[in-house]
Amino acid sequence: MTIVHRPIQTPVSAEAGTDEADRARLIDIANRAATLVQVDERRIASLAFAPGDGITTSQGRSGTYGGTLTDNAGKSYGMSCAHVAEQGDTISDSSGGHLGTCKDHTSLVKLGAGLVCDPAVLQMPHPYPGNGPDVNMLDVSLIDLAAVPASARTLSGVAQSLTIGQDVDVDGSITKTSCRLGSLAISYAFATAGKTFCFRDSIELKPRAKYGIGGALGTLLSTTLPTQGDSGAWVLTQDATPAWAGIFFAEDGQRGYCIRAKWAHAWAEGIVGKLFV
Repeated sequence: MTIVHRPIQTPVSAEAGTDEADRARLIDIANRAATLVQVDERRIASLAFAPGDGITTSQGRSGTYGGTLTDNAGKSYGMSCAHVAEQGDTISDSSGGHLGTCKDHTSLVKLGAGLVCDPAVLQMPHPYPGNGPDVNMLDVSLIDLAAVPASARTLSGVAQSLTIGQDVDVDGSITKTSCRLGSLAISYAFATAGKTFCFRDSIELKPRAKYGIGGALGTLLSTTLPTQGDSGAWVLTQDATPAWAGIFFAEDGQRGYCIRAKWAHAWAEGIVGKLFV
């Protein structure tokens, strides 16, 4: 049998000397045991959860933990999609470990009966970027973290500008892949749970051909696209120090779609104040 306890702390006051006494009691218990007992001192464990890992909610939905934002006081928040985590949901990792609670989410406005997804004739969101009265631009949620996940990599910040054809990485819980940016302002209708949502100005993610081969063969040999379960994954530029470019939120089997990171970041700051990547 092994008895595991946390490391002994150096006493700094008269009240702080109890650790050594606890250790002595543990050793005494081990010495008096009829079987062989080992007393093992180990460091306090840290959360082995990182951006790109899967999350589940108390409502039974699943998706991807995108990344972490930190305020001036050192308080950390996580991000995913609104269709994954809604305000008040308890958020857990894939093994059931508690991560935190969803602090807020962007409400999605469904397309009205008889309307088609044509943002040129539908009412513009106000304020912009935003959701409603007819179209959506944001599908994001903010998680108040109980424990801070490990950082997957150092980021330079939020990408302020993007380029058509730019290569990016998507780190989803199901799919780890590289894509190429297509249209930077595409409008598209998305359906889920029997409802249709019209989005405007989302960013298109295209498969990236391998080995520089174009045409039909290049498409056949292209990288995979993120899929269901990857919602909430952060899209990162492929710079030496990557920048946060977007949040993956939808796919149609041929293309993926993401929300511009600059807009998601501004929305989160509107809720809790200045945030750093």
